[in-house]
Amino acid sequence: MKRGYSAVLLCIVLLFSCGIVSGVLSEDGDDRFVEPDLNMTGGDEPSAPPKETKLFDPEDESGPLEEDDPVEISVNMNVEGEPHIPLEELGHSEHGEDELKGLHQPEEIPDSIPFFLEEMPPFEGDPLNVYSRPLYEPDSILVQFKPPVASNTILMATTSDHLNALHQTTTRLDLADYGQPGLLVINLPDDLTVPDAINRFSRHPDILFAEPNFYYYHDKIPDDPDFGLLWGLRNTGQIVGGQAGTTGADISAPGAWDITTGSTDVVIAVIDSGIYLNHYDLNQNIWRNIKEKYSGSDTDGNGYIDDVDGWNFYNENNDVTDLNGHGTHCAGTIAAIGDNGWTIAGVMWTARIMPLKFSGPHGSGTTLGAIKAINYAKENGAHIISNSWGSAGYSEALKTAIEGFDGIVVCSAGNNASNNDILPRYPSCYNSSNIISVAATDNNDALSEFSCYGANTVHVGAPGTMIYSTSILYDYEELFSDLTL
Repeated sequence: MKRGYSAVLLCIVLLFSCGIVSGVLSEDGDDRFVEPDLNMTGGDEPSAPPKETKLFDPEDESGPLEEDDPVEISVNMNVEGEPHIPLEELGHSEHGEDELKGLHQPEEIPDSIPFFLEEMPPFEGDPLNVYSRPLYEPDSILVQFKPPVASNTILMATTSDHLNALHQTTTRLDLADYGQPGLLVINLPDDLTVPDAINRFSRHPDILFAEPNFYYYHDKIPDDPDFGLLWGLRNTGQIVGGQAGTTGADISAPGAWDITTGSTDVVIAVIDSGIYLNHYDLNQNIWRNIKEKYSGSDTDGNGYIDDVDGWNFYNENNDVTDLNGHGTHCAGTIAAIGDNGWTIAGVMWTARIMPLKFSGPHGSGTTLGAIKAINYAKENGAHIISNSWGSAGYSEALKTAIEGFDGIVVCSAGNNASNNDILPRYPSCYNSSNIISVAATDNNDALSEFSCYGANTVHVGAPGTMIYSTSILYDYEELFSDLTL
C-alpha cells in the first residue's frame, strides 16, 4: 500500500474520532444572544413522525395561494419544469413604477408547475430551534437563482436589482466568487422578517430556492474535570471518569501506525473556531500557504490577503487564533505531533491541518461562513474536511457547497441524545455521498449518553467520551473533554 494512500485512510479513521470529539471548552451560542443552558441528558425519541416525500399542489382544497399565504416549501424544494420568463421591454403595473414585464409573479401559481418536497423538514419560520438557540440570522436570507439567470451576468444583475427594489432589500454578497454562481446573500430591512422574505422571493419564477442564513453550533456537552489516558487510541481497560473500560474498545491506532503514522501530503481542513498555532504538539503540523507572503497584499492571487495560515471567515481576516478551544481540541485529536517526547499523539502523527475559522468565541457560525470555508478548502488543496458543528436548519446552499467538494466531509452526529432519523441535524444528515456522520462512543464501546444516533442517518461510531487533546490554555499541555467533536 502506498504511503500517501495509507495516510489518507488513517486520516479518515482519525476524523471519525475528530467528528466525535469536537466539543471542548466552549460555551454554545453567540455573543449576540443570551442562551439558556441545554439539557443534554435526555434520550427519549421525539414523537413527531418523519416527513414523507409528497407533491405540493398549488390548488388543493384550500384554493390557490394568495399574496399573503405562507409558502412553507420555499426552503427545501426541488423545482422541476418551471418556465424561465425572459426579460422584455419595460412595463408598468400597480405593483411598482417601471416594473419589468414578466418579472412579477402572478396572483396564482399555475397548475403546470410541480413543486416537490423531499424528505427534509420544511422551514416554518420559527426563529429558535428545538434547543432554544437562535436558528438563523434575523436580517438576511440566501437566494439561489435558476441556472438560466445565474449563468447570465446581465440578466442576473437586472433581476436581482429588480427584486431588491421591489422588496426594499439589498445584496450583501454574490457567492459566484465562492464557487456557487447565482447564490446571493440578501440583507433585509427592519420591517421584513426572514419568513416573509423567503415567501416573497421564492414566489418569483427565476428563484430556485430562498432560505435562512442558518447558525451552526459546536457539538458539546458540559466539561468533565477528570483526567485520564488516550483510551480511544489504545484501550487497555483503564479507568476513565470513574468507569473501567473494555480492552480493545478503541480505534486500534497502534496497528494502523505499523502501516503509516501519517503524511505531510494529507491536508485536513478543520472548519471550526480556529486553532492555537503555537501549541507545541500542533505547530509543526499546521498547513502553510507557501504561495502567500506577509506583505499586505494578495501575493498568490486567491482573493485573500496574507492568508499564510488559513483564513478567518468569522471576522474576514487572516487571524485564525482560537478563542474558544473547540477547534484546537479537534486538531489535536486529528494530528497532534507524535513521537516528540511530549504528552500526546494524534491519530496521525504527521499531517497538515488547514485552519479555517468560521465560528466565534462563543461557538457559533453561519451558513455563509461555512460555504466560504468549504470553497476555500476546495480551492487550496484540502483532501478532507472536518465539520464538528450542526444546526436543525436545512440549507440547500450548504448542501451544494459540500457536494462540490471532491473529498470526504466528516460531520459530528450531534450531542443532544436524540434520534437523527426523526429530528435531523445538518450537515450530518444530508444524503450527500461524501458525508460521513459520526456518533460518540465510550470506553466500553457503548453509545455515549449524550450522543445523537440514527440507523439511517449515522454511519459510524468512534471514541467521544473523556477525550484528551490539545488546549488553548497551555503551550505544552492538554485537557480532557467529555464531548463529541
